[in-house]
Formats: sequence, C-alpha cells, structure tokens
Amino acid sequence: MNQHLIKVCLIVSGLALSVPFVLHAAPPPGGPHHFMGKLGPFDAEHLPPYLQELKLTDEQRAKIGEILKTQGEAMRGQFEAGRKVHHELRKLSFSSEYTEEKAKTLSEEGAKTMSEASLMRARMDHAIYQLLTAEQQKQLNERMENFRARRGGPGGAGFRPEVD
Repeated sequence: MNQHLIKVCLIVSGLALSVPFVLHAAPPPGGPHHFMGKLGPFDAEHLPPYLQELKLTDEQRAKIGEILKTQGEAMRGQFEAGRKVHHELRKLSFSSEYTEEKAKTLSEEGAKTMSEASLMRARMDHAIYQLLTAEQQKQLNERMENFRARRGGPGGAGFRPEVD
C-alpha cells in the first residue's frame, strides 16, 4: 500500500513539476506572433479591443495609429529587455553560477524593466484617451465597467484599462 501511494505521489509530483516547462515551451494560442504586427501589438487598422466599438473619425484613427507606432516600438523594446532578463534569470537558476545576489540583481532589473513598460503603456493609453471626444470617453468608461462586471472584478484578459 505504501509503495503504491509513493509511486502515485511521485508521478503526480513529476507531472506538476513539468507543467511550467511545457507551458514555457509551447507557443501562445494563435501562434507565436498572435496580435503582433509590424508596428507592435496594434496599429491604425487593428485597434486595441477597448477602442474597436467606438466610432472613431479618420483623423482620430490616424493619430491613434501614430501613437501606437511610436510608443509601441518603444514598448516592444522594453518588453524585449524584460524577456531577456527573464531568460537570464531562468538560465542562472539552472546553473552552477547561481548566487542569491546574482538572482536578486536580475530579479530587480526585470521588475524595473516591467515597471517602466507598464508606465509606458499607461502613458500611451492616456494619450489615446485624450484624443477621444467626451461622448467617446463616456462610452469607453461604460464599456470597461460592463466588461469588469461580466468578468467578476477589475481587469480582464485583453482589456487593460481600469477606471474608477
């Protein structure tokens, strides 16, 4: 009985430990570049989900496209830097070179990089929000509130803006 229980525990533990590696190796749904265009995640033709139902003028679309292009390129650089730091930390974790100091330094560098990327995203979203008319802003805020209510709380996949 004990040997059977030990075998089952080992198998379950092995499977549980392998899940992060499998998920890390698998491409995201829709392919490795899903939602990524030449200009970044979105462009004037492919707006972020939170803008798709608003009736934007051609001028607004052009200005939003320019914001997405310029700030999107900078954000992509930030995310690439973050991905590189994450890769270095993972590599360090499985090497004989590991020290707590090296891991902490890489972890702090990664946190700083992601913090900067989040701030860039907030600036970009605000710049886009400022281009909207008062009515469009109202519609967007209502749409975000409805989305949060359906999701059972703040935020949600693919819908980042949070307004109180």
